[in-house]
Amino acid sequence: MKYLAKDSLDLIQRFGERVAGPSLSRGIARLYSHHTRLRAGTAGLSSWTNDEFLARLGEAEKLLVAGMALADSSEHRRYLRRAGEIFEWLATTTPPEMPVPVVLLAAAAYQLAGYPARALGVLTKHPLPDATSQVLVALLRADFVQAQNLLLNVWRLPQQEEENGRIDMAVLNQLLRAFGVFTAWMRWGDEQRIETALDTVDKVARASHYDIDRFSWLLSVLFAAIARKYRDEVLWTVLSPLKNSMSIEGQEALDRYARVAFLERKLLVWPSQREGITGI
Repeated sequence: MKYLAKDSLDLIQRFGERVAGPSLSRGIARLYSHHTRLRAGTAGLSSWTNDEFLARLGEAEKLLVAGMALADSSEHRRYLRRAGEIFEWLATTTPPEMPVPVVLLAAAAYQLAGYPARALGVLTKHPLPDATSQVLVALLRADFVQAQNLLLNVWRLPQQEEENGRIDMAVLNQLLRAFGVFTAWMRWGDEQRIETALDTVDKVARASHYDIDRFSWLLSVLFAAIARKYRDEVLWTVLSPLKNSMSIEGQEALDRYARVAFLERKLLVWPSQREGITGI
């Protein structure tokens, strides 16, 4: 936030308060009503239009970017949560001719806002297109065991040369390799390559800015931020100060504990757990 000019900051906050304030705007209230009716198995609003869908989609995108831009402010989580809600409501109303990854965007917004249960809920409730990357879905679920297994299965397949030197395939391969290092670190706690992997994810996000599909860029930016959030909340990171004051035997015991937590899908630390470890 310190890199934003004050007039830009004020503009972002005014927009954020208008869209993510305590009361819903007329447009978002109509979206929620339309979504609720469809989820209940009844007819949606007869006056609902694709133009409204696109308008709400644009608001959710801007709100998501606003929340990420204000990462150090009190509005950060509130803006991201509302963005996740709008994307989730849009998931029920997406026209077939507009294949927008609103479910992934909703789950990513919830994860970044600190609502992992809501991220899991939206991924469970809404069907995903067959072409959806299961690796990205596993990461959004914080299921690092599944993500690593999926990546290993991909790498076991015969590797084919990238078709006509396609840049998008080269970028995708770099992203998958980075997530491979990331999940290996999640499992074993080897810190030697984790920062290089996170830097690669950041570079992919920057490169995706030039993609004709703006949602590729948005998801890349989100996953770069989520990866760093996971890095900060994982047991390996939280236990590190405690390990530095322990004997070799104590460090090995904590390492075994973290590796079991990985397999049991309990590697991310809740705020109350962090406070307890800090107190120790």
